[in-house]
Amino acid sequence: MKLRMVVCENRHKIPEKTNGAIFPEQVEDIFNFGKLYQTADKKIPQNCGYLELYITGLTPCVLAIAAVCHNRGIALDCLHYNREDGKYYVQSLW
Repeated sequence: MKLRMVVCENRHKIPEKTNGAIFPEQVEDIFNFGKLYQTADKKIPQNCGYLELYITGLTPCVLAIAAVCHNRGIALDCLHYNREDGKYYVQSLW
């Protein structure tokens, strides 16, 4: 299954249709890395084989998502927004 998700809800406008956010807009404790991993692990369906992730901030959340994808063998492409030209640029991790 291919998914297109954002890291955190409502932090940035995402024009493309997505399958929702992995984290809420406000994350209670960005230094509780175990809980961040658990949240990402629960939110990403087990049958996901490819994730396009729109990076909306909070590096610890992004890294938790990357760890889940790595551990489960999920292909991960991160999309970064360029304010100057209004386009997203893909960074393929694996």
